[in-house]
Amino acid sequence: KDAVCIDVRKPEEYREGHIPGFINIPLDELRQRREEIARSKKIYLNCQIGLRGYIAQRILEQHGAETRNLSGGYALYKEMVLDEQAITAEAERRKKG
Repeated sequence: KDAVCIDVRKPEEYREGHIPGFINIPLDELRQRREEIARSKKIYLNCQIGLRGYIAQRILEQHGAETRNLSGGYALYKEMVLDEQAITAEAERRKKG
């Protein structure tokens, strides 16, 4: 509620997987759609590894927004969170039988 979370990857990338709670506004559309984003809230940005998030951060900060770019992006989230969940689920399955 206190933040806006934006995934700036292409729609195809977003559909293949994204961090829950992040909405998709592709970097290529960000300048035209920036009025959709509440600048009164902190804005968290995410992309695949961090570069597009950094570019989005620069664009939004030029217009007075307070932003944070998630370093490592979705690739790090996928490796750290989703892979860990899969490993844990597999371990639980093996434990049960």
